[in-house]
Amino acid sequence: MARFSLILSLVLALLGFTGSAAFAAGSTSTPAPAPTFPAHGGAYLTSLPTNASAWLDGVYVGSTPVYIDDLLPGHHSVTLSAAGWQPQTVMFEVSIGRIEPVSVVMQRNAGDNSSKGQGAIAVAGAPSGSHVYLDGSPLGTTPIVPHPTGAGYHIVTLQPPGPKTARSMRVVNVFPGATTTISFAPPSTASIAPESDVLEPVQTVVPDASIAMAGSDVIIHFRGVEVECTIGSRAYTFNGKQATMSISPALLGGKVYLPRSLLVRIGAPAGTSTGAAHHP
Repeated sequence: MARFSLILSLVLALLGFTGSAAFAAGSTSTPAPAPTFPAHGGAYLTSLPTNASAWLDGVYVGSTPVYIDDLLPGHHSVTLSAAGWQPQTVMFEVSIGRIEPVSVVMQRNAGDNSSKGQGAIAVAGAPSGSHVYLDGSPLGTTPIVPHPTGAGYHIVTLQPPGPKTARSMRVVNVFPGATTTISFAPPSTASIAPESDVLEPVQTVVPDASIAMAGSDVIIHFRGVEVECTIGSRAYTFNGKQATMSISPALLGGKVYLPRSLLVRIGAPAGTSTGAAHHP
């Protein structure tokens, strides 16, 4: 019997079994959990004309047509630019497991300044040390002194310092022989005196999807606020109540410009009084 046990032990050893291994083989092991990945979708960007430069959420992604994967579900924006065409920003929604087609028909720039000399760009209202990009190329860190650049449309992107800060983007029309200042400061809720009011692009506060135009009439629906106005007229309605702007709204480069005082009212949290309205 002892000799049989010795032979059995030798056979098991040759087969790579030990007592502990045999016990482990008979036990139930828990499989390692499979790796998990965040739910995502994608987008396929096309444009007319093709080969337009595309910035998705402030990050350059290539020339159209371009496919983008691994997008988190929710709202996203894409800005397209091409020489001789007006830059355009559109909003779209990404769903889990779906490739969202985004097609943009751009408008020709009738007043193209690209061959009419040089202007300059300056950046204001940005945190010190923020990285600034001009048409996707690094321009430096803030503060940015007036930087010479060709007249015409440009895309300026701001990346504030810090690992979790979001990028901001502005589409700006640089005029020859002049310095165009781009403000990245959020609208203040403080009252703005009529004599110090200025025109600013509506897109600094309101996304394109919330702006509608019919001829020269402008309608804005944003965060429960409804504003109706007309290009060139100081009269407007705010949630059905008539009022008067300090400066008439304007249309420049296909974008609506409104007085900063009105943009403050539109962007202010519900229930906040800014004291910026002017009545006849």
